[in-house]
Amino acid sequence: MISALSKCRANFPALVIMLHDVVRLLKKRFEQHARGSGLTRSQWQVLVYLARNEDTRQSALAELLEVVAQENPPACVGGGA
Repeated sequence: MISALSKCRANFPALVIMLHDVVRLLKKRFEQHARGSGLTRSQWQVLVYLARNEDTRQSALAELLEVVAQENPPACVGGGA
């Protein structure tokens, strides 16, 4: 049992690399097919998420897209008093 666990752990980095490659290739394929729509993969991701979850908050979308809030966002240009 312990030797099987050791083998699994030894192969874990290879599995992670393979999964990363699969995800990268799927993203690339999607972008090739979606290119004609004029939307990015992130834009499609938001649209699909909103279609499935109509009452979603902006913070949930930010988390989905891995957007990090700025601590000191820049001031608006030309929109002041």
